[in-house]
Amino acid sequence: MKNENLNPPSAKRVAHRAMILAALVCRGFIESENPSEVEELRTSLLPWIDKMGARNEVEKHELVALTAPLKGLEDQVQINLVWSVEALAVLSWAMGRYDLHPEDEVAEPQSITNTLMFLSDMAKTLVDEPSLRPSEELKTMHDNTYTTQCKLKEFAQNPINVDKLEDERFIAKTSIMRERSRAIKWLVGEAELYSEVDISL
Repeated sequence: MKNENLNPPSAKRVAHRAMILAALVCRGFIESENPSEVEELRTSLLPWIDKMGARNEVEKHELVALTAPLKGLEDQVQINLVWSVEALAVLSWAMGRYDLHPEDEVAEPQSITNTLMFLSDMAKTLVDEPSLRPSEELKTMHDNTYTTQCKLKEFAQNPINVDKLEDERFIAKTSIMRERSRAIKWLVGEAELYSEVDISL
């Protein structure tokens, strides 16, 4: 677990990443909606990211998702975007904007995006005057997340639990912790690019 080469992102980078994830989460959720009802919303996502000054933080695969026409996402891509709301929750928490929900409860997307003033020009204040929780709090979150993941892995590897691995609650908690792990590992500096975070145990 010890890593001497950590390079945590700046508060501004975290704010940019949060704005991007908010847009990606939105894109994932509207994929199954009636195109005529959400097309204007879809086309507003990337311009809003530009207004936030976050375009340089957008990775290539994310740009593909943000510019894809409605009904144009692969199934797994949409699923990944929807689950990334759990990572967004961690970033919003790290910015002091959100009280993190219990790790066995699925996030409520709008309650999180609202904390970031999603699609509002006012969100620029979070980028221009970014703040983060103390590094000690992030480290504690990192360690707690790792411990929970280890327990989930041990549970999954125990033959006595084989019939419980398809339980919706177990699947949900595993997905939640995967995304929380990705976010907190990036926050403590385990990878420069968000997509490069190694969430394997």
